Amino acid sequence: AGERIGHPSCEGGFAPAAHTHVARKYNGEWINAAGVTPFMLSGWQVNESDSPNEYDGFLVNGSQRREACDCKSPGKNGVQW
Repeated sequence: AGERIGHPSCEGGFAPAAHTHVARKYNGEWINAAGVTPFMLSGWQVNESDSPNEYDGFLVNGSQRREACDCKSPGKNGVQW
């Protein structure tokens, strides 16, 4: 608790909305967030989409699902206006 868990990226590029990328390293190696050992964050599990776009994916917590999209949709990603 109280430790920094990330930092802003300086890669540049265009983003239509504020968003977060989730990644992790173990012993200096990047680990797929939806790989053999799934990434869990407060009960939410990271999952990959079948889409060829590497930025598509979703989080699941019990019966709740939040999908990556560049939109504000309570039913899809839980974000409200």
